[in-house]
Amino acid sequence: MKNIIALLSILVIFASINAQAQYTFDAEPAPEQFIISGGTITEYQSTVIFTISGYEIESLEHLNSYLAQALRLPANYPTTFEALLEALTNSSIVARRIDVGIIGGEHLKQTIGEENHDRLLEVLNKAQDADPMHLSLIYWQ
Repeated sequence: MKNIIALLSILVIFASINAQAQYTFDAEPAPEQFIISGGTITEYQSTVIFTISGYEIESLEHLNSYLAQALRLPANYPTTFEALLEALTNSSIVARRIDVGIIGGEHLKQTIGEENHDRLLEVLNKAQDADPMHLSLIYWQ
């Protein structure tokens, strides 16, 4: 019985301390989410999360258009893999953290060709290796 009373006393003290504590944090505003042909884009103030759906991408040009929208690249930005690597690694071009998910990777490979698929993954992996805190990549076949 003494153990129960001691435990209850500790719980009351802990509850009163927590009641007096003032926890505050700055939450980010709710994200904006866009579902467009090619995948989904979710934008927070500090992060952009986009999913490339290999089942929806119809061509390499479609993929380039989707990436330009997801990264908010200027209309005149080149659509080469070298330019994509520059955009992903240069914080003056894309300042926010980038989380990329690719689903249907095998279908994407068939649609854009194996060489372009492999080059896309190479660029994304290089960007991730350059700064893992700026870009993360998840790939599902």
